[in-house]
Amino acid sequence: MKTITAIFVLTSGMLMPLLAEQATIRIDARYEGVDVKWLSDLSPNTRDALKATGGTLRLPAVTAKTGEIATIEVIQEFHTGTSTLKESVVPCGVVVDWSPELVDGAIRISGKNLLRRTTNKNADGVATRFETQEAWIHLNLEDGATKQVELEGGGKMFITATLVDSSGRPVKK
Repeated sequence: MKTITAIFVLTSGMLMPLLAEQATIRIDARYEGVDVKWLSDLSPNTRDALKATGGTLRLPAVTAKTGEIATIEVIQEFHTGTSTLKESVVPCGVVVDWSPELVDGAIRISGKNLLRRTTNKNADGVATRFETQEAWIHLNLEDGATKQVELEGGGKMFITATLVDSSGRPVKK
């Protein structure tokens, strides 16, 4: 029995670095109970879809390899009227930048979640003031598990991380 245990430890020790380099992780996220003001700048179609789902905003699922940054945007862009190209367009709605990695058999999701809305627009649609709620996420999840994150202004975000194969199917059976 000791030999089998030693072989298992040696094998898992050799495979973990390989898995860490090649792991592909699907991230699913949704918001529930978020004040609608944060989503007021989104298109009417998006707002109607939110009403139809009872106020739950399900973000598109995203897949990333370990160490990559996964970005999800559900936004409407607003011009600020400035001449600097870098600052002339501001995205309002939801912007998520997360980086998944495998750590000690768990999936770690790190990054930021941003809710932004305009608070001042002129008749031409030029926005000069914005309100932002930013949350930094550092979660450890078991494969396929969901964690809840409380948001400052009310509401919750639910994040699920799943190891997937190259075709996008869950690895866990």
